[in-house]
Amino acid sequence: GKMILGGFYMQGFSRDNAGVLQLADYFAYDPANKKFIGNTFDVTGERITWVGTVSGSTFNWTGKAVDASGEQFSLRGSDAFTADFTSWTTTLEGSSDGKTWTPFVEVKFTKAVPAPKK
Repeated sequence: GKMILGGFYMQGFSRDNAGVLQLADYFAYDPANKKFIGNTFDVTGERITWVGTVSGSTFNWTGKAVDASGEQFSLRGSDAFTADFTSWTTTLEGSSDGKTWTPFVEVKFTKAVPAPKK
């Protein structure tokens, strides 16, 4: 990710090794509520609006998602970072009613190493 718009927001892009899952994240810190706020968009047309907090090296969040067909559901998750912040594991749960939660995905991300210049 990188800081944008005068350093007030962060923009991030990620994808899986196969290039199937592609995400664009935009987030900022809300000092009035002492929470992070953001939006995530993916290649399937899904969008997520979320709010999160940090505890140590773990980011916990809750959000509302809307898929390309307009179906809405709730998500909650955590991003647990390594000490050097070069990788993290994301776990997600989903709920259609906000009461019953189902494990949705667990993904490990690793910072890409730039290809050597020719």
